Amino acid sequence: MSLVITSNVSKEEDLRPNTSNVSKPFSYQNRLLNTMKIPPMSEISLESCKITKNGLIGVSAANSGYNVFFGPTPGTDLSSSTMQPTRGVCGPEDSFSGGGRVERNPTDFARDITTGLRAAVYHPALVKKAEDTSAVVCTVEKDTTDNGFKGFKWSSFQNTAKTTKATAFTWKDISPNESSAATISATGNTVTATTAAGFYVQNRQQSISQNSGEVVMNFEDAIDATQRFFCGLSRINTDKEWAGGYIPDSYDAAYGNGQDFTKSIAQDGGMFYDICIAKVGNFLRVYQPQTVTTSTAVTNGTRPANALIMKEIIYYGSAFGVAPFNKDNTPLDLTGSDFTKVKFTLSNEHIRLDLWNDDTSAYQLLIDNIATTAAGATAKNNLTLPRTASQWNMYPTMHARGIGAELVLESVSHYTEQPEHDDNTYTTYNWWGHLEAGGLTRWASEIDTRPWNDASSATLLVPKIAAAMSGQMTDYLFTIVTMPSDIYGREITQGSNVSRVFGFDNQSVAFPVSGDISGPSQSFVSANVPDIVSTDSVFVRLNNFTQSSVNARKGTTSKIIAHLPRFDNAGNETGALFFQPGEKTYVALNNPDTLYINSFDVDYVYENETFCKSLAGQSITVFHIRQMR
Repeated sequence: MSLVITSNVSKEEDLRPNTSNVSKPFSYQNRLLNTMKIPPMSEISLESCKITKNGLIGVSAANSGYNVFFGPTPGTDLSSSTMQPTRGVCGPEDSFSGGGRVERNPTDFARDITTGLRAAVYHPALVKKAEDTSAVVCTVEKDTTDNGFKGFKWSSFQNTAKTTKATAFTWKDISPNESSAATISATGNTVTATTAAGFYVQNRQQSISQNSGEVVMNFEDAIDATQRFFCGLSRINTDKEWAGGYIPDSYDAAYGNGQDFTKSIAQDGGMFYDICIAKVGNFLRVYQPQTVTTSTAVTNGTRPANALIMKEIIYYGSAFGVAPFNKDNTPLDLTGSDFTKVKFTLSNEHIRLDLWNDDTSAYQLLIDNIATTAAGATAKNNLTLPRTASQWNMYPTMHARGIGAELVLESVSHYTEQPEHDDNTYTTYNWWGHLEAGGLTRWASEIDTRPWNDASSATLLVPKIAAAMSGQMTDYLFTIVTMPSDIYGREITQGSNVSRVFGFDNQSVAFPVSGDISGPSQSFVSANVPDIVSTDSVFVRLNNFTQSSVNARKGTTSKIIAHLPRFDNAGNETGALFFQPGEKTYVALNNPDTLYINSFDVDYVYENETFCKSLAGQSITVFHIRQMR
């Protein structure tokens, strides 16, 4: 029988930094001056150990996932919402792949939460262009009396400042096969068709601001009898070569309201807009995408269920139309018309279209949701529908055909803090771009098929607007989903598991309360003090001996010989801990012959056999070796 005492450092050294690779408190090696002989058929157990465990938060895949939701609090589910929760991780996205884990003090953990928040928010009001700033942060909350740790505080700061850009525009050719034929003026404002097929282009520098942002386009020189045009806003779509252009995955270009949209653009059926006006024949029409939840037989086949299709908005008619568009039941004839410009105004979820009248030198309301409803509109096809999360970033997009057809982008107002578009980075802050890049567009399709966006449903949803004075998104709350939630979507939030580590025990959703939502800045704090302790199991591993255990968690053999409970023999879970098993568990060394040992290589690890780096100072591990009985 042998009793072996090991330690990473001597008592005199235990307060010094442990920099040596063989003297870490969680991984060390003791070399013997003389070779130790262990008799055949021996076994080993942990006699006792003394370790010092810091009060750190152990973070892994089991307690690092959450969802962010920025919008009105849903009712019983998301069916009346224009958005989806977005996934967040406490730290870089790949922090915990393959079973990785970290130990963090509260300050560092708050920093990691902030890093994850930056990657999880996509609404333009919460995106800042500077990498070292964030519109969403997590900080440590301390007691004002004794400065003790009370939990964490989450704060959001909505962008409100906007800038109007009126020159130096650049364009992306988004026509099928990038076949646009056009000249562009020196300032980038004017695009002119040089062939009958013309151009289809998108300005991607900044998207229109949700704080009453405006985009103005002039179509005065694109209304001749031989010319056609579209002026509108669209998300950024990647080229779908298999489907004919820069369009969403779910978009079916073959079907629209009476197929007018497709007819007007002939061979360019792969075109898409999130909202637009168009010259069809000599008439001005308005289109937006919707879904129809059922498949329908049409003249050229069967439209698939839930496909995104272009639907006409009927802005004209005596029942509700605004003068001069209420004179009859036909759209505006552009022949000889005094209307020369369109202005798109975005206020949170609400979008409004106005036409500029050269004769009166004033804008005239064409169509919207709130004002048009007040004028008497009751049908869905008479209204602009609420903008969804897929439409958080909409960019000026134009098409014209006919030689000499000319469209002018006069101005774009965007958030001052918004990053300028970069093909390599926009997916980090543009939700639709993020979905396309990750093959996750089904989450956008789930929004598109909700009743209020279903052309076959009478259900209407009043869009939320931006507050006139503060510029904040009215009724929008910055919310953290800490546990799976039916209200916020069970499937979407299944990976949320931070309720305890965030300080919201048995509370699935954390959101600002009345006193924290009065302006663009919102905040909320932990409901209870999180335990600053790693609750993960710790194991003792002896690397250079001949014993064999099985780690079923990893599906491999192991050198682990003992498990340390959460609490030591005195009931402590942090600080100086002492463990001595009441009954030893011996593990066979499987040595038919004498075993010659020159060192003891000791590790303290988690169940996935990564180091327990929350240990500090001196670690003492005592082993008992005996021949098998």
